[in-house]
Amino acid sequence: MLRRTRFGLLRAFQRQHGALRMSVSSFDFGHVAEAARIANAIFILLGPRSRTHTSVVEALNWDIEMPTTVPSGNLMSVECIPVEAVGDRPASWFIQALPAGREAAVFRKDVRLSINEWWNEVVLKGSEGTLSRLDIIRITRDRDGGAHLDETISSPAYKAVLLRGAGFSYQPSQDAPSQPVENSIEAIIRQIANEVLIPLQSKGLAAQWEMQQLAAIGSTALFTEE
Repeated sequence: MLRRTRFGLLRAFQRQHGALRMSVSSFDFGHVAEAARIANAIFILLGPRSRTHTSVVEALNWDIEMPTTVPSGNLMSVECIPVEAVGDRPASWFIQALPAGREAAVFRKDVRLSINEWWNEVVLKGSEGTLSRLDIIRITRDRDGGAHLDETISSPAYKAVLLRGAGFSYQPSQDAPSQPVENSIEAIIRQIANEVLIPLQSKGLAAQWEMQQLAAIGSTALFTEE
C-alpha cells in the first residue's frame, strides 16, 4: 500500500488549488460550464470525510475558518439589462445570474465558521425546501457532471431551482410568460468559490514555503510504501 507523504499532500493541494483558480478565471470569462469543475475542486480540497473521501485540507491537518457571504444577503444577484426594440422585435430584458462577488465574502470579517458549519449552512431557501453549500456542491459534482452524470435528480429543492430558478423569475417581454433566471446554481457555486479562495490564499503561500523546506533536505518523495 502506498501512502502520500507530506510533500505529496502539499503537491496535491497546489494542484487542486491551481485547478480551482483556473476554473474560476474561465468561469469569469463566460464559461459557465466550469461550475461543475469548480464544485469538484472545492470538494476535493474541503469535502467532509466519508468512507471513500478525505479532503486534502484534512489530510494536511490544517485548521481553517471559513468566511460566509450569507450574512450580507444572497450568494447571488441578478443583473437586468434593458434591450431596445429593433424592427419587429419588441423591447425586452437581458437577464443573467451573477455571484455576489469577492467583496461580499469579507462583508462581515467577524463571522467565521468551522469547515463543518460552513458546509451545512443553508444558502438557498424556497417553497420546496432548503439547500446547503454541501447540497449544492454534491449535486453538481456527483450528479450534474463534476465527477459523473446521473440520469435522474430526486432532490425536490434542487428540482425547483432547476425548473423555477432560485426564487428569481422575469418576463422576457410584456406579453411573454414568466420564466426562471438561468444559471442561478452556477452563480452560487462561483460565489462559494470566492469564500473558499480567501482562506486558501495564505495556505497556498504556506504550502509553497513548506515544499521548499522539504526539498532543501531532500524529502521530495510523493509516497511511502506501507
